[in-house]
Formats: sequence, structure tokens, C-alpha cells
Amino acid sequence: MTIAPKSAKLPVSCYIRTLNEQRLIGKVLEAIVDVVDEVVLVDCGSTDKTLELATAAGARVLKQPWLGGGFQKRIGEIE
Repeated sequence: MTIAPKSAKLPVSCYIRTLNEQRLIGKVLEAIVDVVDEVVLVDCGSTDKTLELATAAGARVLKQPWLGGGFQKRIGEIE
């Protein structure tokens, strides 16, 4: 078994559903951005700096009115 170095990104996409998460989104993205290939943030109408912070961290941002937990995540999978 070979263990990949910590700097190697996994071929995985991370989907994050948000609404006004300015307070925590920076720390969440900081923890995941170097681990996965892609971070997709699906936002349902943030009015704070959530989208600005996510974009600056390299996340792909999708805007989608709330569809419900599972349906909201699916938007990130099909876009």
C-alpha cells in the first residue's frame, strides 16, 4: 500500500451548501481546499461576504434558491 503525500489532492469534489456563512466559511475552505480537486459552494442567497470569501479561496460558486438539503447538493453535482 502506498500512502499519498499530504500535498496530493484527492480526485474528489467537495460540495458545501451555504447561506450567510461569512463567519466560518474561510476556516472550512482553508481546511479542505488543499485536500480535494474541487470545492463547489452552492449558495441560496447569502447577503454577507460568503460568496466573496469562497471565490477568493478558489471555490466554484453556484447560486441556487433553497430546494431542500439533498436537492440543493445535487445542484453542485449536475452543474
